[in-house]
Amino acid sequence: MLKYNIFSQLLALLLKLGVFITQTRESTVYQEGRDVVQVNEWTDRVYQNTPQEHIITNVVSGRKMRVQKYNFPDTVVWNPWIEGAKEIGDFGDDEYPNMVCLESGHVSAPVILLPGTAYEASQILQVM
Repeated sequence: MLKYNIFSQLLALLLKLGVFITQTRESTVYQEGRDVVQVNEWTDRVYQNTPQEHIITNVVSGRKMRVQKYNFPDTVVWNPWIEGAKEIGDFGDDEYPNMVCLESGHVSAPVILLPGTAYEASQILQVM
């Protein structure tokens, strides 16, 4: 999780990610048309076939964060917003505007491993 102040400055995140599936609207598929992704409501999106590097801006400290991924085709962006935050026992009811969860993954097409095979993937998070 990254700390943000969403109310004073909407999150500007991940330029033109393309197609995403949102879990907040019955797994509907959308084409992202915005220049930047903004988190200002309950958000649970799987962006498909995203670039190997993302730059996250508007971190509270004023710094940026670079996310580099290897062999993870998808990027998940999640925030529980008001109601979801209340349902998470170890998450403060008022913490949702100060965080976003960004995860690299193989979500839209799961990896199937047969016995004796391996799969390697990684991500690097770097504060800039």
